[in-house]
Amino acid sequence: MLAFIHTVLSFCIIAVLAIAAVSDLKARIISNRLVLCLVPVALGMMALRLSAGTPVMTALVWPMITTLSVFAVGLILFARGMMGGGDVKLITALALCLPAASVLPFLFLMAIIGGVVAMLTAIAVAFQKSWLQLAEIETGFSPACTASHTIVQVPYGVAIAAAGVAVVAMPLVA
Repeated sequence: MLAFIHTVLSFCIIAVLAIAAVSDLKARIISNRLVLCLVPVALGMMALRLSAGTPVMTALVWPMITTLSVFAVGLILFARGMMGGGDVKLITALALCLPAASVLPFLFLMAIIGGVVAMLTAIAVAFQKSWLQLAEIETGFSPACTASHTIVQVPYGVAIAAAGVAVVAMPLVA
């Protein structure tokens, strides 16, 4: 029964992450309501670990300390304009869902995937600018978005979701 509940909760996490990735990719927004959906799932995961006989320190205390640490670092990154608020909230909520031992592998994987997403975003923007400049040469029309100082927003929710799905799905396939 515990395995079934774990599987259901894991699929809930995966569903929320998939929706967050699509939302971030389309509109660069991760909804507060969506992130809040992970809180009852996190509580369910903690209760599940306790009912499986995991010590309170491992099931509750370390995940809370880890989550607060992740939030503190995310808050600093947000304050410096290096990460969006939705990204910080999603990472924090996901850290609460994971066992403390899985948070560091999640963050490492997220950083690697985030680098790939950032490179792909930069390439896409460069191609878009070159096509717009070509159109400007042919038509004489100069769209405002061809300015060289355009700020590129990386849909980091995609990296968060991909890393989260990998870490959450690992026990399901093992």
